[in-house]
Amino acid sequence: MKYAVLFLSLCTDELGLPAEEGRDLVSDVESVITFYCKSRNVTFTPELSWPHILKPLLGLQLSRKDLYNCFYAIMNKYIPR
Repeated sequence: MKYAVLFLSLCTDELGLPAEEGRDLVSDVESVITFYCKSRNVTFTPELSWPHILKPLLGLQLSRKDLYNCFYAIMNKYIPR
């Protein structure tokens, strides 16, 4: 994802994380979004702003599985299809 470079900058700058932790978070975000897209048969576009939905959850230091479950719950309950 080209969008990952921008999100890495966001993680390291706004969240004050070292670059290595930022890369780990970007990997988690990419995995969550990729799995969501494949399981729901949706195509990702930056206009969807899904990384920005995930951003507040990153501070909770959830496992990738829990991060996905929270993201899925938010998407199903609060985001119109």
